[in-house]
Amino acid sequence: MLFRSDVGGPVPGILEGAIYGMQAYAAYLNSIGGVNGRKLVIKQGDSALACATSTTAMQALVNDVFAFVGDFVVNDACQAPIMQANPTISNVSYALSKTMGDEPNNYPVAPKPPGWRTGPFQYFKDHLSDGQLNAGGLYAASGQNPITWGGLKGALTQVGYKVVYERATQPTETDFTADVIRMKNAGVQFLNLDVEDVATTARVLDAAFQQNWHPKVIDTSGSYDAHFFKLLANPSAAEGIYNDQLFSFFLGEDSATTPEVKLFNDWMTKTKPGVSPDLFAMYGWASGALFVEAVKK
Repeated sequence: MLFRSDVGGPVPGILEGAIYGMQAYAAYLNSIGGVNGRKLVIKQGDSALACATSTTAMQALVNDVFAFVGDFVVNDACQAPIMQANPTISNVSYALSKTMGDEPNNYPVAPKPPGWRTGPFQYFKDHLSDGQLNAGGLYAASGQNPITWGGLKGALTQVGYKVVYERATQPTETDFTADVIRMKNAGVQFLNLDVEDVATTARVLDAAFQQNWHPKVIDTSGSYDAHFFKLLANPSAAEGIYNDQLFSFFLGEDSATTPEVKLFNDWMTKTKPGVSPDLFAMYGWASGALFVEAVKK
């Protein structure tokens, strides 16, 4: 099977963890005999955050693989025509674009329905406001993220928030001081960073700390990462954030109660010693498990 991820390009290594997770799963599975006696062989390609490069990488190997598993490609919409032309090849990966996600042979380990959950937003509104919270949000411009932000914004509005600031960001951006100043002046009380990666989240929080801006709520998802506090210029910038985490604590906190977490961490240590698991490694491992379950059936 082939694994593709954005490793090179303008932000080197941004999704490299997905490769590590897939390699860890393949090593584990092969150690117990593989799939029905056959071992997994991974052929790797680098999409390099470029549409043409990602298409070339996929096309070059499409005739040599059984399936694409655990891919993380920002420009995966560019490969959708290849999946259309090869309906017998499965793509067991988390699609970052709606175009790829709509392909009938795409099977994500965690399907993303339209919209957003309202429970946490209702809780914050009930406990931290007198009836209304002004909201601001930054979200990654790539792939399906603008659609995700649209659903998230709709959920905020439905609960009673007023969205007074929003902007799409690029993975190469490093300075968010202007955004922080605008949100501070607009009276943003609820800052949402759920649709941002860990590096961007850290940079935004650093800028907020430098401007002495402290919203009532900073809601994130990417901050559950072993590198998060290392990325912050001042760890105090993270004080008071809420982490919207949908998965088992895959960094190891749930190892005692969730056997798969322990298995994942053990094999990450064996195959990539010194490398901390991240969200993309978890997706790589889980996608491999889903693929193997389907093959066995």
